[in-house]
Amino acid sequence: MAETVDLQSLTVTRQELATLLGLSSARIGQMVGEGTIPAPVGHGRYLLAQCVKRFCEYSRADSKSKGN
Repeated sequence: MAETVDLQSLTVTRQELATLLGLSSARIGQMVGEGTIPAPVGHGRYLLAQCVKRFCEYSRADSKSKGN
C-alpha cells in the first residue's frame, strides 16, 4: 500500500521552492520580504502547500492588474 503524505506539512528548501515555481532563489527571498510568500518555518524550510497557494494568489492578482 502506498504511503500517504500530509501535503500541508511538506517542507522544501528555498532552492527547491524556486525550482518548482520557476523563480530564482533570490526572487523567493524578495517575495518573502514583500509578504507574498510565507517565511520559512525553520531551518530554511518552507511549507510547500502554503507557498504554492500564496504564489498562485499573487499571480492571479498580478494578471488582473495587468488586464489579462
